Amino acid sequence: MGRIRAAIIAFAVAAVAISGVFTVGRVLAPGSQKPAVTNAEVARRARQLDRYEASLVRALAKRPPALPPIPVASSAGAQQAVAAPVVYRRLPSVVVAGARPTDDAGEQSDD
Repeated sequence: MGRIRAAIIAFAVAAVAISGVFTVGRVLAPGSQKPAVTNAEVARRARQLDRYEASLVRALAKRPPALPPIPVASSAGAQQAVAAPVVYRRLPSVVVAGARPTDDAGEQSDD
């Protein structure tokens, strides 16, 4: 690595370090933190949540009626389903056998 590149990298690292020190100082300085939440903001958010809760209660009251029960299957349909079993058949295996060409020394080639 050349001297110029090393100097540029050292300058960049130093600039980042100095910037970090000033940022930490600014964040930790007394008086830099504002109050978390005011009472007015809490009251406004509580009103929003109350309105949302009321809308959920109204939506629950408008819920459609329950679905009718599922009818019991007729015995004829159930007997047909039992009478027709599923049969799985395996395909016959296929074996491919053939001679491979050999060279004069008796070794097989992959050609």
